[in-house]
Amino acid sequence: MNRTHLIVLLFALAITTFPIPVNSQASTSVFVDPIEFNIYLNANGSSLIEVYFRINNNGSEPITEFVFRFDSLDFSILTAESEGEPLYHTISPRSRYSEINLEFQSEINPNENRWVHLELLSFDLQSMLTENNFLYSEFTLYIRPLNPYYNLTFTIFLPREAVLSQRILVPLFPYPDGNFTDGQSMAFVWNESSLMPGQEQVYITKYQLQLQYVAQSTSVLWTAVIAAAFFAVGVLITRFGPIALTRIRNIGKVRVVGLTHEEQQILEIMRRRGGSCPQKDLYREFNLSQSKVSMMITALEERGLVRRLRDGRENIIYLIEE
Repeated sequence: MNRTHLIVLLFALAITTFPIPVNSQASTSVFVDPIEFNIYLNANGSSLIEVYFRINNNGSEPITEFVFRFDSLDFSILTAESEGEPLYHTISPRSRYSEINLEFQSEINPNENRWVHLELLSFDLQSMLTENNFLYSEFTLYIRPLNPYYNLTFTIFLPREAVLSQRILVPLFPYPDGNFTDGQSMAFVWNESSLMPGQEQVYITKYQLQLQYVAQSTSVLWTAVIAAAFFAVGVLITRFGPIALTRIRNIGKVRVVGLTHEEQQILEIMRRRGGSCPQKDLYREFNLSQSKVSMMITALEERGLVRRLRDGRENIIYLIEE
């Protein structure tokens, strides 16, 4: 054996005995289990996305931040919190998607986990076409995780009175694992046991809606509220009885120029508190989810009745009197 062959052999043995390290810790030591996407489609072209997930730290070092990939370039963050605490967040747009960097107020130590709730309003996930007195819409969202996802549930809620598109043979992709309706809205559910970094899953939903129903809703946020409210009717009937049912039905009947009973309560609470109130205090006043209260505050803000300002890591709501 000559000298060259000997060097090659020794180098091969060194690689086998001492493998070159691969930086895979970032994608394997932190994983998400479970994760739930709730998508409320809006007939005005926006999509309300609620994401609930639990971050699990399986590494040897504590973590204070987490990067969540969201395949949208035109969206706003309505809520970012972890177990009742607001999360500081920044958005980093990429070529075809965005990264949301979430910073925790306290560390997630090894072998610990933390629940996260995100509420996003996106404007580029639906493509729409009007034809023959119908609105036709196609919703598409890719899920491409940066960390492993386990036990993923993906649910899409159609706008009120919408049905699956009759222009195409397969309006849903992939085929859903289940569906349900409250008599006004249709919803479809998919389940995935796991989704790894480098993998992707796309969800496509095509629906149609008569234009007469689209005209009833001139506010993007109010349409999202209606879709979410009708989904919650079944649960609220069981948990809170006829009072909750009456409130939800009233939300669906309110015009954009009016105020719901809950919105009036928000304004009254703020008047009693001298014109300002931490947003987290309003959450405690209602039997609705934090996301629904946040959307009502946003609707009031759009109409110039309140203003939401950041104070440190929490939001303060200020009343703007007429």
